[in-house]
Amino acid sequence: MKYKFDRIEDAVSDIKNGKLVMILDSREREYEGDFVGAAAKVTAQTINFMTLYARGAYIAVFMPAGRCETLEIPPMCATNDSFNQTKFRVAVDARSGISGSSAFDRAKTVNLLADPKAKASDFIRPGHVVPIEANERGLLGRIGHTEAGVELVRLAGFTPAVAVDLEILDDDGQMAHEKKLFELRKKFNLKIIQLDDLASYIKNRPAP
Repeated sequence: MKYKFDRIEDAVSDIKNGKLVMILDSREREYEGDFVGAAAKVTAQTINFMTLYARGAYIAVFMPAGRCETLEIPPMCATNDSFNQTKFRVAVDARSGISGSSAFDRAKTVNLLADPKAKASDFIRPGHVVPIEANERGLLGRIGHTEAGVELVRLAGFTPAVAVDLEILDDDGQMAHEKKLFELRKKFNLKIIQLDDLASYIKNRPAP
């Protein structure tokens, strides 16, 4: 079956309006679909929706290069042996939260990671939300969901360009691909784009 993906511009518009979009990686890499949205726009309802319909490992927050240092969030471990060298950072909670694990507390943490006024002392380490640092050149430096999320949020006009993410599982527990993603697209009226299309869009986009 031939699937028709959405335009990058339409996905950016939804991100700007606080909606989630889905990004599908290529078959040459992880070939998985993720929910992605602007961290600044996340609500408890957003978190609840993601955990219910994606069911991935944990809520991740994609951070532009340098922001983790600003907030004094160190690498998760001294040696990075992760698949694709993903730059995991120590999980955090908003200090103003309660348990840290509720949808309301995790939304608060995600919002705070995107707040330009946030400071290191606003967070407890370790926590329940995992920041992941993007390559400093974005998709021009690394082709991954982390960079794609940051690029989308940046295109939507958010500063800092911080994205929320959760990997989508299929009904059998395997990573979701086109069939499952397009079922979610139809059911919830969500946009879906290909990571490679976004990378091409960024590469060929005229300089501002």
